[in-house]
Amino acid sequence: MKKIIAVIPAREGSKGLKLKNIKTINKKPLINFTIEEALKSKFISKVFLSTESNLIRSKTKQYKNLYHHFRPKYLAKDKIETIDVILNLLSNLNEKFDYLILLQPTCPLRTAEDIDVALKNLLNSNFDSIVSVCDVDGYHPYRMKIIKNGRLENFIKQKGENMTPRQLLPKVYIRNGLIYASKIKMILKNKSLVNGKVLPFVMSKLSSVNIDNEDDFYLATRYLKKLKKKPR
Repeated sequence: MKKIIAVIPAREGSKGLKLKNIKTINKKPLINFTIEEALKSKFISKVFLSTESNLIRSKTKQYKNLYHHFRPKYLAKDKIETIDVILNLLSNLNEKFDYLILLQPTCPLRTAEDIDVALKNLLNSNFDSIVSVCDVDGYHPYRMKIIKNGRLENFIKQKGENMTPRQLLPKVYIRNGLIYASKIKMILKNKSLVNGKVLPFVMSKLSSVNIDNEDDFYLATRYLKKLKKKPR
């Protein structure tokens, strides 16, 4: 049996939405949705919360099987990349793991089933990583624009205006931020969360809500009500 570590990175600072990781949604701190689903996983060996914040730790103290990585303050600054946090955590572990899955705390609609299906797909493959994505739908790159010197231009170089119906455009996907999993030896070698041969894990648009601002927060709240999901 492969040993898998889950890491939930949660710093206190946030530019788009103040204290978003512990902002209450459906009477529960946002981060708790991710913690609870990670702890339900059949494949994850240990779940680590990585934070510099005593406030965030206090909101999660009820989870007895949750481990804490109290990261240095410099790893909680705005421009620090998640991989730096991951490498710091791995360097301080006394236990060896085979795979790591990153679970961002801003995704309250990700379930334990989503996690386990993704991990099962990765473990049963010869791929090095798996990344969750969703269909861009109407936000297709063929329709995207840039403004250059005050002039509207196509983002992708193409002749004229592409007016092809959405259903006939080639499928394009975007990372939704819900699941990143990789072999730890590849993470350490390449200093990256996405490595080698990457397996896609396609998720629905509804599940893919990733809260960054008030609009996302409102959308997630509505979706949870729509799905008639009680606080988990």
